[in-house]
Amino acid sequence: MRPPSPLRLAALLALLLLPAAPARAETGWLEWVNRGIFGFNAEVAAGVAGIAEALPQIPAPVRAGLGNLANTVISEPLNALAHLVAGREEDALVALRRSGVNLTRGWLGTVDRARQEGLVTNPIDFGLALCVRGVPPGPFIVLPLAGIRTLRDGLSDWVMAHVVLYGAVFGVLQVPFSLQNLVVLEAAEEVVTLAIAGELGEMPAAARVPDYQAARALYLAGREQRCAELAARH
Repeated sequence: MRPPSPLRLAALLALLLLPAAPARAETGWLEWVNRGIFGFNAEVAAGVAGIAEALPQIPAPVRAGLGNLANTVISEPLNALAHLVAGREEDALVALRRSGVNLTRGWLGTVDRARQEGLVTNPIDFGLALCVRGVPPGPFIVLPLAGIRTLRDGLSDWVMAHVVLYGAVFGVLQVPFSLQNLVVLEAAEEVVTLAIAGELGEMPAAARVPDYQAARALYLAGREQRCAELAARH
């Protein structure tokens, strides 16, 4: 058995999103589920923050280097692909150039040499890219750990997390496909989804607002504004 290809995952995303209605005030069971998961996420975030404070802190230069490396080899290529989906070829080229500059002249990506030379890009995620293409957001949802989203944004993060994982593990590393490996990957998928959302989704301040209604309003307004700005320059 082979893992689902990126094209099949993208097709699934399109089928799920095309009939979706615009985001609106949720009622009934969805509202109840959203509020419950929102409270759960807040408790987890508080616990993780407490644990992180008790652990030895990674030196700032090391954190910066690791962050630049992840941005160079993962975030910028994904950013370029998102810009291509949105029809923004120039921004996609800038993202790829940034990755190339940092890999070749930024100590294999650990130093953001491109930014030092004035080469910067406008990061977007695949939810925003689909928004520019006219895909409606669908209902507002709250995902365990991953946080507040719309159906469009959440599914696009999920699809790209699987593309990255499957491509790296089964494609680049040539790991044999098995049920055991698939289970491990699915466990790691949440981490990758969070990473993609954090790097490309520009995790909004809404994610840190403790009130559900305020977080929802802030997230939806921010996404609508970003989409309108991108569409105006499309």
